[in-house]
Order: sequence, then structure tokens, then C-alpha cells
Amino acid sequence: MSEIKTLAAPKASFDRRAVVKGAAWSVPVIAAAIAAPAAAASELKATAAFTSATGKIKYHLRGSEGSPSNNKNGNGPTGFSIKNSVTGSITGAISGTIIITPSTGGPDLSVYTLTSAGLPIALFADSDNTTGYRASFLTNSTTIAPNGSLAFAMAFNFAASTPNGTGSMTILLKFPGGRVLTLGPTTLSLG
Repeated sequence: MSEIKTLAAPKASFDRRAVVKGAAWSVPVIAAAIAAPAAAASELKATAAFTSATGKIKYHLRGSEGSPSNNKNGNGPTGFSIKNSVTGSITGAISGTIIITPSTGGPDLSVYTLTSAGLPIALFADSDNTTGYRASFLTNSTTIAPNGSLAFAMAFNFAASTPNGTGSMTILLKFPGGRVLTLGPTTLSLG
């Protein structure tokens, strides 16, 4: 005699408990994926501007930093500021490159100091000659609050004994997260 066994067909419907359990795990993952771009987007709304671009910059002849009689006036920016225009904070170190390019026969001008109230800044000059000046800087970690700003002040050095001519300055700012923002070029004029 042969024995016939019947096998039950697999269930075609979903078990409600399994569906609810799967949905409970996916909600935090979806929420985290939505929240991450919002934090990264805060730096995308940052803007930067030169300070007193039509005002008087202060500079002195290189090597005579301690002598107030060698301080000179020129036209150009006295610094720059970064504004955060979103609801989230920008947090982390900000780095950048300052590039000064003289016009033909223009000034040999370099950045002597870069300061921001309460924020230590490292400034590294890469070159300093009549073909141009390039320096990089790095701030300690900082926070720019929502709709807040961070201001930087610059003082300049000049190498020649007769300051005259014009040049241009561009600043490349790099924010936490890697976004680079170009500020400038703007004109510098001495004499």
C-alpha cells in the first residue's frame, strides 16, 4: 500500500506582526537619513563679504612693524566676515587661502596678521615676493550660530620704500564638510 501525504501550501498572506516589526525598524533609519542632509545644508547657506572694501587699510613697511611713523593708509578691505544664514549652526574649523596678486609694477603686499576676536588663527605664508603672495590659514574649531557671523581683521606688510600701485586680493574659504567659497577678487591700492 502506498501512503499519500499532503503538504500544506505556503501562506500567501503576510503576517501582520512581521510587517509591524519591520516598519518599526525602518522609521528610525528613514528619520536619520532625512536629518543628515539638514545638518550638511547649514554650511551651504554661508556667505562671506569683505569688510570696508572702500575704506582705508593699514599697512607698514616690512621690518618696521614697531614704528608707528611707518604706518601707511591704502584703499581696500580691512578684513572679511562670514555669515550663517540658516537655522542650524556651522561648527568646526574654517580654513582658507589668501591670494594677493600685484598689477604690473604693483605693490609687494602681504598679510601681516589675521585675527578674529577670541579665535586663535594659524597663518602660514607660502610665498612673499613681487610676483604675488599666497598664505593659508586655519582657525580652531568654532561655532557660527544661526543667523550669526564671524568677523576677521587683517593688517598688511609692504616691502618697498615707495608704496604705490594696485593689486587684487581673493580669499578661498573652506568650511567644515568641504565646501569652498570664493571671496573676491577685490582691489588693493597703495600710495
